[in-house]
Amino acid sequence: MKYKECIIKIIIIITIIKLVNSEDNNKKLPIICGIQKCDSLGGFCSKYINCTCHKGYDTLIKINDLKCNYKMYSKFKAGILEFFFGFGIGHFYSLRYSFGTFKLSIYLFFILCCIVSYCQIKRIRNEEEANDHPNVSICVISTICFFIILIIWQFIDCILFWSGFYLDGNQMKMN
Repeated sequence: MKYKECIIKIIIIITIIKLVNSEDNNKKLPIICGIQKCDSLGGFCSKYINCTCHKGYDTLIKINDLKCNYKMYSKFKAGILEFFFGFGIGHFYSLRYSFGTFKLSIYLFFILCCIVSYCQIKRIRNEEEANDHPNVSICVISTICFFIILIIWQFIDCILFWSGFYLDGNQMKMN
């Protein structure tokens, strides 16, 4: 095994020397893989030239040509968080702060609407018998419709996370 590795290294070195000394300098030199080129946590060197990323790792930015330097976020975790905590937690987990903040603000607005509707209904019932009062019906129907819209939005968000449609906050695919 060690003899094969030595032979491969010698062949690579000879190839590099030939390319450097050749008259055609437009050829690109092969990049020799190593600790400086391939993050040991996220990838491994294959055939001493290529850096192959482990599952769940990718190259975000080539800092000093370092590859496999980014641990990808889990689309399954993001979808589960969004399913159980529908007010944007999945977006916050995957660094999508603008979407998470928007969704959280919509949910807070919904809670405020529920409180206002409850206070409105309570005030009307204290003034008179409100069985047929139109304001009570409007408050209840609008709150129910808003709640249904939020549930549908949460369901669609979960599907988009699980299908891999959403990218994380660094514009990288989620694992």
